[in-house]
Amino acid sequence: MEENHRLFIGCRHPARLVVLDTATGKSVANVAISDDTDDLFYDAKRKRIYVSCGEGSIDVIRRGSGDA
Repeated sequence: MEENHRLFIGCRHPARLVVLDTATGKSVANVAISDDTDDLFYDAKRKRIYVSCGEGSIDVIRRGSGDA
């Protein structure tokens, strides 16, 4: 998400969504997600991140008004 300098990373082990500030390289969020991340998508209109995980589950994380 270039406008707010955010990079969303879906990690498998441990299963986490990490958000980095691309301007500083610092982590601004670290959230538990389901195991075996396959892909993730950012919906700018709804400010949601969708993470498709193993065995067909989808995690939905709502981006708050804070720093992340």
